[in-house]
Amino acid sequence: MQHLDGAELQSNSADARDRQRVTMRFSGGDAPGNIPITKIYTSSANHRIVTETINAWLDAHRS
Repeated sequence: MQHLDGAELQSNSADARDRQRVTMRFSGGDAPGNIPITKIYTSSANHRIVTETINAWLDAHRS
């Protein structure tokens, strides 16, 4: 079983542009790591808001 640790930003700046996507970070299980919510990297400022919102929700629902 995997454990959801939270959301984080993953960056791809191969072409000198700062592009990001939101990923879900898992630990434990057979394949721990980051699973992207979307496949496409973009330069949207909303990625940070989404990441912070997910993490705030997870923090509020953890015991």
